[in-house]
Amino acid sequence: MLDLIKGCRFDGWMELEQGYSVVGDWLTANVDARRIQTVLEKFAEMKEGQNLTLWIEEPTGIDDGSKVDEATGDALGLMENITYDVYYLDGLNAALISQILSFSGEILINDGISYCGILAEDGDEIGKYQCNIVRAHSAKNELMPIRKMLEENRIPYKKELLTAWDLSTEKRPVISSRYKVGGATVRDTIAVLEGMGLYKAELRQSGG
Repeated sequence: MLDLIKGCRFDGWMELEQGYSVVGDWLTANVDARRIQTVLEKFAEMKEGQNLTLWIEEPTGIDDGSKVDEATGDALGLMENITYDVYYLDGLNAALISQILSFSGEILINDGISYCGILAEDGDEIGKYQCNIVRAHSAKNELMPIRKMLEENRIPYKKELLTAWDLSTEKRPVISSRYKVGGATVRDTIAVLEGMGLYKAELRQSGG
């Protein structure tokens, strides 16, 4: 059982367990809401000495009051048939990542309809997706350091990991929604980070 991010509602949440599984060079994890920011920061610390990029994927055409019924989402925590604005903030290190997350982490982590993560210079990447799903990728198929980091943070390996999408049905869907702090949303966070050099790099169409 794990605590859901505030922008996610799923009636089957008590069936979810913290843990991770591996398929090829990708790792998928269920991570308690209270640990997601720590996992991102620990990944950045692992990559100390490399240039790091903070990325944010923000859906276009979805207003700040929207809720998204994700019964048709996929098991990787990706909503279907959604177009995203993809933003990058380059030239960071672990200390800067931690500093940025200290004021933006609550919104970025708890928002139910946007994604965020870190891309390292060596091509390794980690990101937070819908409903507590964290995914990591190793460009050289060397996931062991990331696996060790997760296990050190009490996120164990599971041969078969069930995510919210594995358990969701039309009668018991995952519902994601916008998360606000004092009226501010991810879009306000993006505006603040643009003052630090964040830029929109591309549009991405999710599968469906």
